Formats: sequence, structure tokens, C-alpha cells
Amino acid sequence: MTATVAAGPLQSLRQQLSKLRHLSQPFFLPLDQASGWQFLWLLVSLLFCVGGLVLALLTGIIRSLEQLQPALLYKLLKRLIKNLQVKKISILKKRKRS
Repeated sequence: MTATVAAGPLQSLRQQLSKLRHLSQPFFLPLDQASGWQFLWLLVSLLFCVGGLVLALLTGIIRSLEQLQPALLYKLLKRLIKNLQVKKISILKKRKRS
């Protein structure tokens, strides 16, 4: 009796996971024909697309700030460079200790 009780929730969980898998599956990567290499290529392509969009967005923001508020942009970039130099120095000190 416990086997049938346990099988009910497991069966329901499997059905829900199967539905979720079909919903999340990209329409351009069919389940029956897909291989690991296709998925890897899809993932790499997605990373490049997202990275490119982020870089384009940052470039547009910096370009707009340069035109509208050059003093503010200079102040922000100066602070960013200072923070990066401090972090670089702390990393170098940690390496010397090791």
C-alpha cells in the first residue's frame, strides 16, 4: 500500500517536471535531435549575445554622459580607476605573502 501511495506523488512530480521541461525547451533546439554540442554552442552564442548587448549599452551610456555631463563622467571614471588600482595593489600584496 505504501508503494502505491509513494508512486502517486512521484508520478505527479515527474509529470510536472516533464511539462516544465517542454515549456522551457527552446523551440529551435528539438528534444529528439539535440546533442550536447548543440546545447553548448547555443549557450556560448547566448553568452556572446548578452555580452555584446551589455557592452553596447555601456558604450551608449558612457557616450551620452560624455555629451551631457562630462564632469560627472570624469568623476565617476576617476573613482572607478582608483578603486581598481586599490584592488590590484591588495591582490599583489596577498600574492607576495603567499
